[in-house]
Amino acid sequence: NIQVSVPSNINMTRISGTETIPVTDFNLVTNSNGPVYSSSSPFINVPIGATLNTSGIVSGDYSGTFTVNAVFN
Repeated sequence: NIQVSVPSNINMTRISGTETIPVTDFNLVTNSNGPVYSSSSPFINVPIGATLNTSGIVSGDYSGTFTVNAVFN
């Protein structure tokens, strides 16, 4: 079995600035649509979605990272 998980939210930070954009509601785009996905298949494709909250942000280039965990049982 494979269990894949992503965070529930992160912040992206403006390059050359301190402003942030919240990225929320991460989900694995699967039949169950949530932050955790389990499969017994040896190979899986797991598209990842999230909400980018752009209300009131300062324009510019933003950068951020998030961790995808995969546990093999």
